[in-house]
Amino acid sequence: MLASIRNTIASADAVIVAGGVPGSHDSAALLVEVGIALGLGKPVLVVWEESSAPPSGLPSELRVSRLSLRNLDALRFHIGVFLADVVAGSRTPRAKVPTRATQGDLNRLATQLDRLQARPSITETDFVRWIEDLFRAVGSKAVPSPRPNDRGFDLVVSAPPSSELDGPVLVEARTHWPPGDQLRRVTDRLANAVASERAGLGIVVVLSKPAKPGGAWLGPPSSSVSIFSANELLEGISSMGHLPGLLPTGSPPEPDE
Repeated sequence: MLASIRNTIASADAVIVAGGVPGSHDSAALLVEVGIALGLGKPVLVVWEESSAPPSGLPSELRVSRLSLRNLDALRFHIGVFLADVVAGSRTPRAKVPTRATQGDLNRLATQLDRLQARPSITETDFVRWIEDLFRAVGSKAVPSPRPNDRGFDLVVSAPPSSELDGPVLVEARTHWPPGDQLRRVTDRLANAVASERAGLGIVVVLSKPAKPGGAWLGPPSSSVSIFSANELLEGISSMGHLPGLLPTGSPPEPDE
């Protein structure tokens, strides 16, 4: 039996394991399959029913998404992001220790940011590429939003290594600070996307600097969304070396009806 499971996993490009259905007793089998997959160097995603706790024996470097297994849209979203990572060649399990950005990367990103901000006009696509590069520098994988329609976010980023987030980070990029009411709508929409997709966190990143300190800041819009200017995000990473310390944690709220 184990030989058959091992052969099946060995022939796969990636492994997705689902568990946690109330009343089931699949923890032992799940741990065996995960262990075999990790031993063979396969990318692994564990999808766990949010109403129950994952087994304590799961390795900490695993990518685990907790959501309702009946939520087909959320399942498609998390699996789609995982498979996009695999297709892009990301076969390394999440590290236990945060990846620290090198000084060379930080200097390069700072120079690129100065050039972007100095342009008289800039497309959002150019800014999104800079954000992708920033997340790559700290060991996270960023992929474009898997939905063809605008869902309120531009990038899906794998949860930073060693963070306590239950899912990926959704990132909305803005080239300029929106007026107060519009910024609130942006953050509310992102918070709803975090809840409906069962993501770990939402971040709004704005390219331009605020006109005055705190001038565009409305306070935390919710426990699931944070707002940073590009300079704040880069300076925070420069001082801390990695992302987890900058990102709050917590369970996302339920989506608005």
